[in-house]
Amino acid sequence: ISRTSSRGTGSGTSAGSRASGDWSNWAQCDSRWGSVTLDPSNQTICRVGCLTTSLAILMAKSGTHLTVNNFSPATIARTVKYDYNGNMYWSGWESVAPNWKLVSDTGSGVNGLGVGKKAKAQKIKSLLDQGCMLTVTVKPGEGHWVAVDYVIGDEVFIVDPANVNNRNLFSSYNVNN
Repeated sequence: ISRTSSRGTGSGTSAGSRASGDWSNWAQCDSRWGSVTLDPSNQTICRVGCLTTSLAILMAKSGTHLTVNNFSPATIARTVKYDYNGNMYWSGWESVAPNWKLVSDTGSGVNGLGVGKKAKAQKIKSLLDQGCMLTVTVKPGEGHWVAVDYVIGDEVFIVDPANVNNRNLFSSYNVNN
Protein backbone atom coordinates (compact mmCIF):
# COMPACT_ATOMS: atom_id res chain seq x y z
CA ILE A 1 0.00 0.00 0.00
CA SER A 2 1.22 3.45 -0.77
CA ARG A 3 -0.18 6.59 0.75
CA THR A 4 0.19 9.88 -0.99
CA SER A 5 -1.02 13.29 -0.05
CA SER A 6 -1.76 16.28 -2.19
CA ARG A 7 -2.13 18.86 0.52
CA GLY A 8 -1.17 22.36 -0.46
CA THR A 9 -2.72 24.06 -3.40
CA GLY A 10 -0.34 26.53 -4.96
CA SER A 11 -1.30 28.53 -7.99
CA GLY A 12 -1.69 27.09 -11.43
CA THR A 13 -3.45 24.18 -13.02
CA SER A 14 -5.23 21.42 -11.14
CA ALA A 15 -5.13 17.81 -12.24
CA GLY A 16 -8.90 17.50 -12.35
CA SER A 17 -9.21 20.33 -14.86
CA ARG A 18 -6.36 19.17 -17.09
CA ALA A 19 -6.93 15.40 -17.15
CA SER A 20 -7.26 13.71 -20.54
CA GLY A 21 -10.77 12.28 -20.18
CA ASP A 22 -12.58 10.71 -17.26
CA TRP A 23 -9.91 9.41 -14.86
CA SER A 24 -12.34 6.84 -13.40
CA ASN A 25 -12.19 4.99 -16.72
CA TRP A 26 -8.47 5.31 -17.43
CA ALA A 27 -6.98 1.99 -18.49
CA GLN A 28 -3.33 1.16 -18.83
CA CYS A 29 -3.94 -0.18 -22.37
CA ASP A 30 -5.79 2.94 -23.54
CA SER A 31 -4.75 3.71 -27.12
CA ARG A 32 -3.77 7.26 -26.08
CA TRP A 33 -0.89 6.06 -23.85
CA GLY A 34 -0.70 2.25 -23.77
CA SER A 35 2.28 2.15 -26.13
CA VAL A 36 4.36 4.70 -24.18
CA THR A 37 7.63 3.07 -23.11
CA LEU A 38 8.78 3.06 -19.49
CA ASP A 39 12.41 3.99 -20.17
CA PRO A 40 15.01 2.54 -19.93
CA SER A 41 13.03 -0.71 -20.15
CA ASN A 42 11.29 -1.88 -23.31
CA GLN A 43 8.09 -2.27 -21.28
CA THR A 44 5.00 -0.21 -22.06
CA ILE A 45 2.26 1.28 -19.92
CA CYS A 46 -0.08 -1.33 -21.39
CA ARG A 47 2.14 -4.23 -20.37
CA VAL A 48 3.35 -3.20 -16.89
CA GLY A 49 1.96 0.28 -16.22
CA CYS A 50 -0.68 -0.45 -13.59
CA LEU A 51 1.15 1.57 -10.92
CA THR A 52 1.88 4.41 -13.35
CA THR A 53 -1.80 4.52 -14.32
CA SER A 54 -3.00 4.22 -10.71
CA LEU A 55 -0.85 7.18 -9.64
CA ALA A 56 -2.13 9.26 -12.56
CA ILE A 57 -5.71 8.35 -11.64
CA LEU A 58 -5.17 9.46 -8.04
CA MET A 59 -3.46 12.70 -9.05
CA ALA A 60 -6.34 13.52 -11.40
CA LYS A 61 -8.90 12.57 -8.74
CA SER A 62 -7.21 14.72 -6.10
CA GLY A 63 -7.14 17.91 -8.18
CA THR A 64 -3.56 18.53 -7.06
CA HIS A 65 -1.59 21.43 -8.56
CA LEU A 66 0.15 20.50 -11.84
CA THR A 67 2.85 22.16 -13.87
CA VAL A 68 1.68 20.60 -17.17
CA ASN A 69 -1.35 20.59 -19.45
CA ASN A 70 -3.05 17.47 -20.86
CA PHE A 71 -2.27 15.27 -17.86
CA SER A 72 -2.53 11.47 -18.29
CA PRO A 73 -0.65 8.28 -17.38
CA ALA A 74 1.74 9.17 -20.22
CA THR A 75 2.72 12.30 -18.26
CA ILE A 76 3.78 10.14 -15.31
CA ALA A 77 5.57 7.64 -17.57
CA ARG A 78 7.62 10.40 -19.17
CA THR A 79 8.46 12.00 -15.83
CA VAL A 80 9.32 9.31 -13.29
CA LYS A 81 12.22 6.88 -13.42
CA TYR A 82 11.99 3.14 -14.00
CA ASP A 83 14.45 0.28 -13.82
CA TYR A 84 15.29 -2.01 -16.74
CA ASN A 85 12.27 -4.23 -15.90
CA GLY A 86 9.80 -1.36 -15.90
CA ASN A 87 9.52 -1.12 -12.10
CA MET A 88 8.88 2.44 -10.95
CA TYR A 89 11.15 4.28 -8.56
CA TRP A 90 9.05 6.08 -5.95
CA SER A 91 10.02 9.59 -6.94
CA GLY A 92 10.28 11.87 -9.93
CA TRP A 93 6.74 13.22 -10.21
CA GLU A 94 7.66 16.33 -8.21
CA SER A 95 8.31 18.31 -11.40
CA VAL A 96 4.73 17.62 -12.56
CA ALA A 97 2.90 17.59 -9.21
CA PRO A 98 5.05 19.52 -6.72
CA ASN A 99 2.54 19.13 -3.86
CA TRP A 100 2.25 15.36 -4.29
CA LYS A 101 4.23 13.55 -1.59
CA LEU A 102 4.80 9.88 -0.82
CA VAL A 103 3.77 9.38 2.78
CA SER A 104 4.40 5.67 3.20
CA ASP A 105 5.07 2.53 1.24
CA THR A 106 4.41 -0.51 3.39
CA GLY A 107 5.21 -2.95 0.62
CA SER A 108 2.70 -5.39 2.09
CA GLY A 109 -0.31 -4.67 -0.07
CA VAL A 110 -3.88 -5.20 1.02
CA ASN A 111 -2.92 -8.27 3.04
CA GLY A 112 -0.81 -6.08 5.35
CA LEU A 113 -3.84 -4.06 6.45
CA GLY A 114 -5.25 -6.55 8.91
CA VAL A 115 -7.16 -9.80 8.95
CA GLY A 116 -10.55 -9.98 7.33
CA LYS A 117 -12.55 -7.82 4.98
CA LYS A 118 -14.00 -5.57 7.69
CA ALA A 119 -10.61 -4.73 9.25
CA LYS A 120 -9.09 -3.98 5.85
CA ALA A 121 -12.00 -1.77 4.79
CA GLN A 122 -11.84 0.13 8.10
CA LYS A 123 -8.08 0.73 7.75
CA ILE A 124 -8.45 1.92 4.14
CA LYS A 125 -11.34 4.22 5.12
CA SER A 126 -9.29 5.65 7.99
CA LEU A 127 -6.43 6.48 5.62
CA LEU A 128 -8.83 8.05 3.09
CA ASP A 129 -10.43 10.09 5.90
CA GLN A 130 -6.94 11.44 6.74
CA GLY A 131 -6.71 12.85 3.21
CA CYS A 132 -4.51 10.12 1.77
CA MET A 133 -4.82 8.84 -1.77
CA LEU A 134 -4.13 5.10 -1.89
CA THR A 135 -2.63 2.69 -4.36
CA VAL A 136 -2.62 -0.93 -3.27
CA THR A 137 -1.02 -4.02 -4.69
CA VAL A 138 -3.63 -6.75 -5.05
CA LYS A 139 -1.47 -9.57 -6.37
CA PRO A 140 1.52 -9.88 -4.03
CA GLY A 141 4.48 -11.31 -5.89
CA GLU A 142 2.97 -10.37 -9.24
CA GLY A 143 2.81 -6.66 -8.49
CA HIS A 144 -0.58 -5.55 -9.82
CA TRP A 145 -1.61 -2.12 -8.47
CA VAL A 146 -5.03 -0.47 -8.31
CA ALA A 147 -6.20 2.98 -7.18
CA VAL A 148 -8.59 3.11 -4.22
CA ASP A 149 -11.60 5.31 -4.96
CA TYR A 150 -13.83 5.16 -1.85
CA VAL A 151 -15.25 2.93 0.91
CA ILE A 152 -18.87 2.25 1.82
CA GLY A 153 -19.30 0.01 4.86
CA ASP A 154 -17.13 -3.06 4.32
CA GLU A 155 -16.82 -2.53 0.57
CA VAL A 156 -13.76 -0.88 -0.98
CA PHE A 157 -14.26 0.58 -4.46
CA ILE A 158 -11.32 0.81 -6.82
CA VAL A 159 -10.25 1.94 -10.26
CA ASP A 160 -8.38 -0.99 -11.80
CA PRO A 161 -6.12 0.07 -14.68
CA ALA A 162 -6.09 -3.49 -16.06
CA ASN A 163 -9.88 -3.91 -16.09
CA VAL A 164 -12.12 -0.86 -15.67
CA ASN A 165 -15.03 -3.20 -14.89
CA ASN A 166 -13.32 -4.29 -11.65
CA ARG A 167 -14.81 -1.76 -9.22
CA ASN A 168 -14.98 -3.73 -5.95
CA LEU A 169 -11.67 -4.67 -4.35
CA PHE A 170 -12.90 -7.74 -2.51
CA SER A 171 -15.04 -9.24 -5.28
CA SER A 172 -12.35 -8.57 -7.92
CA TYR A 173 -9.34 -9.94 -6.01
CA ASN A 174 -8.72 -12.63 -3.39
CA VAL A 175 -7.72 -10.25 -0.59
CA ASN A 176 -10.47 -10.99 1.97
CA ASN A 177 -8.34 -13.02 4.40
